[in-house]
Amino acid sequence: MSTIDSGDGDPDIWAKTCGREDAYHRIDNWYPDIEQWTFRTVIMDMSLDEAMAIKKHCEIAHLWLRNRGCERLLKIDESPSSKLSKDQIRKLTKKAFEFSLEDYVECDEWLRQDLGPDKWALLDDLERRLDEAIAPFREAGNAAFVKLSTRSPKDAAFAIGRPFELVKRMMAQSTLAPGTPEADIEDLVIFTRAAIGCLAVRTGAEAMMLLRRSDRVKADIGMAELMAQKNFRMSLVLREWNASIKPEWEFRVFVIQGRLTAATQYSNIVYVPEIAQQKDEIKECIMSFWEKVQGNIRTPHYTIDLALSPDLKEVVIVEINGPPPSAGTSLYDWNKDEDRRQIMAGETFELRVMTHPRKGAKDEIHQPLRRYIERMRAGLDSGQDEDEDEDEDEEAVVEPALKLEQNTSDLPNTAQRDQKTDRGCSVQ
Repeated sequence: MSTIDSGDGDPDIWAKTCGREDAYHRIDNWYPDIEQWTFRTVIMDMSLDEAMAIKKHCEIAHLWLRNRGCERLLKIDESPSSKLSKDQIRKLTKKAFEFSLEDYVECDEWLRQDLGPDKWALLDDLERRLDEAIAPFREAGNAAFVKLSTRSPKDAAFAIGRPFELVKRMMAQSTLAPGTPEADIEDLVIFTRAAIGCLAVRTGAEAMMLLRRSDRVKADIGMAELMAQKNFRMSLVLREWNASIKPEWEFRVFVIQGRLTAATQYSNIVYVPEIAQQKDEIKECIMSFWEKVQGNIRTPHYTIDLALSPDLKEVVIVEINGPPPSAGTSLYDWNKDEDRRQIMAGETFELRVMTHPRKGAKDEIHQPLRRYIERMRAGLDSGQDEDEDEDEDEEAVVEPALKLEQNTSDLPNTAQRDQKTDRGCSVQ
């Protein structure tokens, strides 16, 4: 996933690229043009009341989780008499805001009472409609990817499902020894596949969990509400999951004034030796595919994400977005003049891929999942839950330091509640 999303939250950029009903970069508008080259898709209407119920749920849940994290912070013993080192306190402070699936479930149970019956009725009806829309995919043995007309709830990947189960399944097939360069590369590939695999939904309930737990969804609904003149229009989109696609083989391509200017490996943390070795062949593959489809795309400026098969025999359009800066630029730095010039006015088409492993890449991924991957790699997994710490020594420190009682109330004080990619299998 690109870590650069310069346009997020900018109302002017958002309005131009996807805020208006007729904005081409909304999937409602580009999907019919390239349907034969992308994932089977169902587009559902969503009322303003339904959207506001989702947004309200997101807002209250965010505050509930923040309150839970603050409760944990207050129980960390930072007194001079504490036996905790500064480094241990720093780790515990960060861990206080690492939420498990159980935290989200507790939050939902509390929200059942706090959100109100009218809004829950809207959410329950929306869940039913989503389940009906997913049914054809499910009956064909596939899952679905859920998103808004604008963006997906990829930021909620770890708030649903069990990424640890996906990691465990993939690690069971690995024969690489811990500490080797090959193992480090594979660890990042496994992380990426697990993070994206969490977004596959098979029921309306799973789809709603993602939507209700996503800050991206909350932000886009809020922006659409502000931008609406007379009629609010935001659709829910379900895309058929393609499990054969490998997310590390996704590329982001930039088209300006109808010209192919630049492309980049979508991930800026996953080094894939085969991609580096086949850079020229991949470049030709992208150019050839774009020549075939570009006449169907009815806008001169856009970003198009492509998923390639490792043998380069198949190419699938993942999605179409607006041009930078509303779209992330991955291996290009939008703040550098030369990079921005290449994307916006490059004389010749350029492709960038990772040519070596990135130092510190593991520091940028979801740390509980990183710890679990490292435990699995070292052969230390004994079936313990992901919320437990990675070794007995640290576990002995964490429990007394946090002093978490089993029956501590989850309910924050109401007066205190005022208020961080489309993809059949890749994150949109």
